[in-house]
Amino acid sequence: MFDAIKKIFQGTSSGGSSAGGSVCGIDIGSGSIKVVQIKEEKGHIILETYGALSLSPFANDAIGKPAKLSEADTVKAITQVLKESRVTAKNFVVSLQSNAILVFVVTLPRASQTQLDTVIPNEARKYIPVPLTEVSLDWFIIPDKETYDQEAASTSATIEVLIVAVRNEMLQNYQTTLTQAAIVNPAFEIESFATMRSVLRREIAPVLIVDVGTGFTSMMIVEYGIIRIFHVANRGSAFVTESLSRSLSVPFEKAEEMKYNATKHPEIQPLLDASHEYLVSEIKRVLLEYEHTQNRVVSKIILSGGGSVVSGFKELVAQQTGLETVMADPFAKVDAPEFMRPLLVTSGPEFSVAAGLALKNMLSF
Repeated sequence: MFDAIKKIFQGTSSGGSSAGGSVCGIDIGSGSIKVVQIKEEKGHIILETYGALSLSPFANDAIGKPAKLSEADTVKAITQVLKESRVTAKNFVVSLQSNAILVFVVTLPRASQTQLDTVIPNEARKYIPVPLTEVSLDWFIIPDKETYDQEAASTSATIEVLIVAVRNEMLQNYQTTLTQAAIVNPAFEIESFATMRSVLRREIAPVLIVDVGTGFTSMMIVEYGIIRIFHVANRGSAFVTESLSRSLSVPFEKAEEMKYNATKHPEIQPLLDASHEYLVSEIKRVLLEYEHTQNRVVSKIILSGGGSVVSGFKELVAQQTGLETVMADPFAKVDAPEFMRPLLVTSGPEFSVAAGLALKNMLSF
């Protein structure tokens, strides 16, 4: 799956390759930049360094708020986080935010590759609100599989195609900014694909991954490594802080601190639960859509992103959906000193994207 969506997201030279030594994944989010550097040595994937930097101070705003930075400030932020995290890699894989990408599945008549090269762009026009000349388009024919290792012979007259579209302008802007930050020929990848790589464990049954970022939340149901449903909700962890700030009449900064230290402020738990109701309802809607369209049920929910670790969110999702709900643990796929494991487990959800980016050419899944 991950190597199938190639044409848009490959680096133009050695970017993202592990052959040149260490690889650094750079997750440029709406609220922070996270980096993870790893290397492959004697069959082991070794964690070398990782770090994060909040973007809101560059916009003279409170930590925890989404930040829209100028190109110059973005370059400063990237340079700073690489320096402070002591990144030494020359190979980079950079995230493209899921809310700026279109990902959808279409059903088409079975046809030859030559015919599909014409049919798929024409079908994609129905879903893309701008001229196709303004986007880079890629697609992947979803195989009929009964298991990961055994493909079923299909007699169906139709096929399903996963289509991905990204604005050319966005890619060009990224390239310009990264070049100024001395990052040459990086590979690109949609953050949701990176998250899949870092948090999935070859689950056989369908899994829902919920990635709670600062400004938005992405949800995707994955079956046999393939995205079946992709949905972005325009609310993230900043919305929770703003709701708490209004309810308690405290500054945003104070509400942000309280949000992540609810054990010291047990009286705020009902407020946190109430502010998460919208996301939980969106999760239930995605689950219901999948059940109705695919006639299958999800077996487990994996929570990822910095906003997923807020007190009570995991328990609320589990209670409202009735499904096993676990936190992402992307660092479980890399070797690190044992004394660091508790910290890596705690911080793991926040670094799911960056870790998955760094693992791009080291893991097939």
